[in-house]
Amino acid sequence: PTAIAPPVATLIPQVPAPLDPNDPNNQRPVPSPEEQAIINAYIIGSDATQSYLAAFPRSADIPSIVDGPFTDSYLADIRVFDAEMANSRVVLDVQGGLTFRPYVVGFEPGVTEVLIADCQLDATVWRDVDTGEVVDPPLDGYPNTGPTEATPVGFGAVMVLRDDRWLI
Repeated sequence: PTAIAPPVATLIPQVPAPLDPNDPNNQRPVPSPEEQAIINAYIIGSDATQSYLAAFPRSADIPSIVDGPFTDSYLADIRVFDAEMANSRVVLDVQGGLTFRPYVVGFEPGVTEVLIADCQLDATVWRDVDTGEVVDPPLDGYPNTGPTEATPVGFGAVMVLRDDRWLI
């Protein structure tokens, strides 16, 4: 059986358009409880990352990042980004919404590493903090076209099980 996954509460609003139940990206196999735990950790971590990008001034020391479901390697990457963006005056405008549509690829009981695939609906844009104008994404950003149009963006993340906790 397939289903539209139940929503996980996020800080970032979802894209306001209703999801088309006939779109294959909205039809996922009903996840097992083990898979749902992985999906929930992915959504919590992705939401925390997007919320961090939407903050100004930005700091990688906020609780949702420091305490989030992240590996040390992922946290190190965020800190590098934080340092590279220290003098930048751009912020991710999330008001257009971001809808996560993740699923676990090839899960088998007992694995400690899995791939999450996510065809997100992204209506976010990067803006200049001072002028509010839409700007090109910093570094290797997404091809955002929001806030009036949601862009399907394919994204993947490796999730690892450490100390009974799934981490990005």
